[in-house]
Amino acid sequence: MRCILAFLLIATVVVAFHNPQPKHKYPTNLRSMFDGFVKSMEAGYAGGDDSAFAQRKKLDEEKRNEQRRKAQERKKRGFTELKDVKEHHYSQMKYEYEEKEDAFSNFFSKFGKK
Repeated sequence: MRCILAFLLIATVVVAFHNPQPKHKYPTNLRSMFDGFVKSMEAGYAGGDDSAFAQRKKLDEEKRNEQRRKAQERKKRGFTELKDVKEHHYSQMKYEYEEKEDAFSNFFSKFGKK
C-alpha cells in the first residue's frame, strides 16, 4: 500500500512540475523568432505565373533570346579577317594641327646661341 502511495506521489510531482514545450510553427525554436519576417516576405508572393519573379524571369528569357538571335545574324554575315583586307587604310586625322614652336625649347634655344 505504501508503495502505491509513494508511486502516486512521485507521479503527481512529476506531472505537476513538467513544463511542456510551447508548440511552434517550425520545428526549431531558433526559426520561431523570424516568423514575423517570414510572414511579411511571403505576404506579397502570388505564386505561379502571376508572381513578380515569374514575370521578370519571362522578360529576362525574352531578352536572352533576342541577344542570341542577333549573335546568330552576326555569325551568318561572317567576320572580316586580316587576310581578307586588300588595301591598307591608315588612320586619317580629322583635324589639321599647325606646328607651333614649343615655348620650352624656344626659351632654351636662346642660351645655346652665342
